[in-house]
Amino acid sequence: MASMKTDPATTRPDLDGASGFACRLGMAWEPLGRVTAGDDGRLVFPKVAKAPALYRLCIRQGGRDAVYIGETENLSRRFGNYRNPGPTQQTSKRINAKLRDAIQAGADIAVAVVLSGAWIDWGTGLQDANLSSKVIRCLFENAAISAGGAEDVEMLNRTTG
Repeated sequence: MASMKTDPATTRPDLDGASGFACRLGMAWEPLGRVTAGDDGRLVFPKVAKAPALYRLCIRQGGRDAVYIGETENLSRRFGNYRNPGPTQQTSKRINAKLRDAIQAGADIAVAVVLSGAWIDWGTGLQDANLSSKVIRCLFENAAISAGGAEDVEMLNRTTG
């Protein structure tokens, strides 16, 4: 691996030099409960904090799994958006429809979250991942989507490539 050249006066990377980095990420999903339908037919999510988080919705139906992984700065608000999506919230409307259809078909929908305990090692030892940073949440979200794409699991995230 190429080492990063630095200017000793500023310790900033040399803009013309080869650079790169390596990192390791770690996190553990904490089971939170189930998504169900209320008497009014609207989605009911487990009670959650108004906190930055990663979340996973796992739909199990007939021996098949479908998974949606997301990140948010406010988990309570995000679940509220899925429960009652606004007219311009295309992803919230799509996930709402997918969850409602799954419940109607008898599926079990589990919710898991990461609110804390995620870590990053940039080569200097483990550091707590700051989930209040959107960049860090997106890093973990994309890593979880990539890691979650098992052959027999349908990933509901829309990805390209």
